[in-house]
Amino acid sequence: MHHHPMPPGFPVLQSVSPAVYHGIMEHAAGLSLRHVLYQTNAIAFLMGRGLPYPQALRTVESWERNEQFPYFEGQPI
Repeated sequence: MHHHPMPPGFPVLQSVSPAVYHGIMEHAAGLSLRHVLYQTNAIAFLMGRGLPYPQALRTVESWERNEQFPYFEGQPI
């Protein structure tokens, strides 16, 4: 049996993968790339501060109004 070393960054990428997959599903459902990037990055930030994924997701979604983040969406880039 061969022991394969973990690829570089595996623990980090594995820890944020729930947020990534959530963002993929949100984008597939029609939400803008801008929205998805703000959402997934905010979730990952909160997870980095120690919140478990479900709590980070609920927190970030509580900031949404009409599927947008006020001030950060609907403005020119």
